[in-house]
Amino acid sequence: MEDYKQERNERCGCGSGKKHKKCCGRFSLHEMTAKLTAYVEANRRKDQLIRRSLRFLESRGGDAILCLVNPKPDSDDVISWTQVDNKTPVDEREAVVTRRILAGYLPVCALVADKEEASGWQAVIDAAMVGEEVRGEFVAFARLEAATIVGTMNGEIDPYDSWMTAVPWEDRSYPGMPIKPRPATTIRIEVNVAKRGIRTIWGHYGAMDFSIPESHYTEHGGMNDVEFALAQANDIVEALSQTSPPKQLVEGDRIELYLDIPDSEMKLLAAANVKGYGLEGTFGQGGAA
Repeated sequence: MEDYKQERNERCGCGSGKKHKKCCGRFSLHEMTAKLTAYVEANRRKDQLIRRSLRFLESRGGDAILCLVNPKPDSDDVISWTQVDNKTPVDEREAVVTRRILAGYLPVCALVADKEEASGWQAVIDAAMVGEEVRGEFVAFARLEAATIVGTMNGEIDPYDSWMTAVPWEDRSYPGMPIKPRPATTIRIEVNVAKRGIRTIWGHYGAMDFSIPESHYTEHGGMNDVEFALAQANDIVEALSQTSPPKQLVEGDRIELYLDIPDSEMKLLAAANVKGYGLEGTFGQGGAA
């Protein structure tokens, strides 16, 4: 016998007396994203949404981050998001917010630093950003996305297990906007040999995940995990010396290599400073340079 699928207008099977769509069947991710996507596509007042989201960010003093989310999952059911903090220059902030909203993103919430919260952040949701017909779904969606973003930012949710994907930093600018040189920062290279992945984090400028090609395992088959991680990191450093800003290495960058060990804390293997177009010291076997 096939499993019975409760209709949305029927009384909920939990016994609450409410219709299923207003009770246990109210907030499925598929329904929320479908409704929110439809709202974004039908919205003809995006300029108001842009102005309101900028005021929303500017009104928050101290450390605050505006999270913009595209509620339309890609083919792999991954939802992309970007963040703009209140320390971002005004011209860039406006360009980022404008481009994202025009591309279908929604400013779901602002994350405000809060020492009293266990996560370190308080999510502030402006329900008026969407119409009443989807306001309930929007608030539920915003809470879900905020919790996931905070968990990913704080390292509580493994990037491999999170359905969120941060938008690359350089993709936040508007077409034709010159890319400004970023200040020096700490670049973390985290190599997870077991999961065959590398995560590179440019301070608060964003992060990118890479899969380690099968050929690298064949090529470096005789190495232990530490030697293998060092070899992968040197490949990343070489690529970063030739890529475009802001991912490109700049004078004063500090590069730290970590071995991501399952069920254990990350292990710092090596560190080096960028001097000119190269590294000051040897970024290789033997620990910190």
